[in-house]
Amino acid sequence: MVEMNNLVIIGCGRSGTKFISKHLGLGHEKLEDSGLACWQSVVDGNGFYDIQPGDFILHQVRHPLDVISSCHTILMQSSWELIHRHIDSVDEEDSLLSKCMNYWYHWNLMAEKRALATYRVEDVFSEVPHSTNTRKEWDTYNRIEWIDLKREDRKLCKAIRKLAKRYGYDV
Repeated sequence: MVEMNNLVIIGCGRSGTKFISKHLGLGHEKLEDSGLACWQSVVDGNGFYDIQPGDFILHQVRHPLDVISSCHTILMQSSWELIHRHIDSVDEEDSLLSKCMNYWYHWNLMAEKRALATYRVEDVFSEVPHSTNTRKEWDTYNRIEWIDLKREDRKLCKAIRKLAKRYGYDV
C-alpha cells in the first residue's frame, strides 16, 4: 500500500489555482492539511512548496488563450525570475507575448511530467465561481487571439495548438 502525503495541484499560473483551492478546500500557494494548489510547485526550490515522495499530484490546465491573455498583463518580477530559471526558451529580452506563449507551453509540459493525471479546469463543476481570481483589481487585460500568437511565432503557435488539442480543447 502506498502512503499518500498531500494533494498537490500544479499547472501554469493563471490556470485557476485560486478557484480550485477554494473548490477543494486546499491551501492556495501554501500547504494546509488538505493539500495545496500551487503553480510554482511544478519546479523544486520554488519558495512555496517542493513536491514530496508520496504526494498525489494533479496537473490542471486552462485554455491557452485565457492563460496567455491573463499573463499578458502584469506578472510579478519574482514570478518571471522563477520562470526564467526553469525555461531556457524564455529570454528576458523577449516580447511579453513571446514570454507568455513559451511559459504556457513549457510549464505545462513540465507539470505533465510530474503529475499522475491532467484535467481541464473548465470541466470542474462547482458552486465556487470560475471567475474566482487573485487579480480582482486587474479588471482588464489584453485579450490575445490565435492570430496574435501566429504573428508572434508561427512555430510555437502550432505547438501550443497541438498541445491544447491533446488536452481536449477545440482549437
